[in-house]
Amino acid sequence: MKVVRETCIAGRVIDVTIKASSGNHAKRGEKRNVTSEAVQKVNDRYAQKRLERIINANFSEKDFHDTLTYEGEAPDPEEAQKNLRRFLERVKYAMKKKGQEFKWVIVTEWKNKRIHHHMVTNAPEELIRKQWKSGHIFTSRLY
Repeated sequence: MKVVRETCIAGRVIDVTIKASSGNHAKRGEKRNVTSEAVQKVNDRYAQKRLERIINANFSEKDFHDTLTYEGEAPDPEEAQKNLRRFLERVKYAMKKKGQEFKWVIVTEWKNKRIHHHMVTNAPEELIRKQWKSGHIFTSRLY
């Protein structure tokens, strides 16, 4: 059995993971079946850990977590992505005009047909409120 110790330093957080492999790894074949629920849970856990590391490495207690919602009837997924793209372009432009770097991470949640976006950013709260024209914003400090 092979044991691997992985250490990741992301900002002020040091994340240590110990992995053990069975050593019985064969070459992967083509995907034939739908991902099982147990495998999907593991994949989700890895995705969450990766997102946490990205946030820890790039953001501080001065930054914000914003939830961007839609007013009235929620748009379809394609329209929501278009709205988000336009919003990001406007914020990037405004931050560049101020001479500041714009950092962001966005996750879109599609639950119950109420599409909303969770965004971690270094942009000032007033700027985000000014540029999001599709609905409401709920803002909190990141840490």
